[in-house]
Amino acid sequence: MDNLENELLNLGKENVEMPKSVRTKVDLSYHIIRNSEKRKSHKKWVAAAAILVTSLTVATAMTPQAQASIKHFMENFGVKAVTTAADNGYIQKTSSSVKSGKNIDMSLNSIVLDSNSLVLDFKVKYKNDEYNKKYYDIGLLPNIEVTDNNNTIIYSDSKPYSKDRAFAGGDIATKLQSDGIHFIMSLGSTNISVPDLSQLKINISSISAVDSNDNSAKRLFDEKVNWSFETTVDKKFKQNTDIMYKLKDDSAPIEIVSAKLTPTGFTISYKDKQNKNSNAEDIGSSFLTANNKMYPVTSSSDKDGIITADFNNISSFDKCGDITFNLQYFSQDGIKKIVLVK
Repeated sequence: MDNLENELLNLGKENVEMPKSVRTKVDLSYHIIRNSEKRKSHKKWVAAAAILVTSLTVATAMTPQAQASIKHFMENFGVKAVTTAADNGYIQKTSSSVKSGKNIDMSLNSIVLDSNSLVLDFKVKYKNDEYNKKYYDIGLLPNIEVTDNNNTIIYSDSKPYSKDRAFAGGDIATKLQSDGIHFIMSLGSTNISVPDLSQLKINISSISAVDSNDNSAKRLFDEKVNWSFETTVDKKFKQNTDIMYKLKDDSAPIEIVSAKLTPTGFTISYKDKQNKNSNAEDIGSSFLTANNKMYPVTSSSDKDGIITADFNNISSFDKCGDITFNLQYFSQDGIKKIVLVK
């Protein structure tokens, strides 16, 4: 289970006072995650995230304890590194045409790509103007498939999961910007190499929306579409932007498999030499420190004794020097401070 899911499950079980509308969203999100049959069930996770993201808009009436609980989840959910990268020009604006359906119009506004993430930024407009006014209460669920210049599928939300794909599910956000409503998907890279992309083709076969204010996540619409967005990938994304890190002290309690900082985040894969049975679910309190700032773990996974932790709030544009990996297990006391150097 990802740490984001753990955080949501813990929040759903907490006995804190909060407005009924917020509690409804938290309970619904908790229900969606708790009843998900597959950990990689992208639609269920997107629905839960979309519901909870809106909760903070009415959090001002909550108790400090409830505010802190939601704020902690929101900080973990965010994709701050992507924002930092975009603010530093590491973004490609696209000029796709607007695709129009019965319920919604959509266009591809921009992309961000590195070895850590593929970010797709869509501009959307609902045909029902009431939906545009309450965009923050709507969970958008598109069926998306992304292919490269060789027509190889690198991400799919409409086909069964395959370990051979370069990207898997990640974070989503719906934001109101100066030019309208944006739906943003940040897809995390898998363990295989990200292909050398010169073209991206994004196909959407259907799109649905749910009312996150409704306790049963009522469907607002389900629409079959046949939309395709194509874009040439900017040359700047082909440059190697990875900054590799290694242990400062070889006597550290972990063995580094890989540690890299990219424009959209930091990823570390390691083996714990002292705790052979450690796993991804146990490291949810871990965090990085760099430049006198703290960056909490945003997701984790484990396979064949290798634990991978992702930190999506730190960017290579933050100009970090040494990074300290503060490894903390739920099942153990104390923090292991592991210094990483370039």
